Amino acid sequence: MIRKLGDRIPLETERGYHIMVKGADTGLRIQTISADRKFVASPM
Repeated sequence: MIRKLGDRIPLETERGYHIMVKGADTGLRIQTISADRKFVASPM
């Protein structure tokens, strides 16, 4: 769709790993990112 508008958005993908913990109340309400440690945590 973006290409039809004449724009280009380069995407870079990497293999990632995830852990989902059922019933855990982490208190996490927004996505947390550490670029230095290449770490992302997000509420689901």
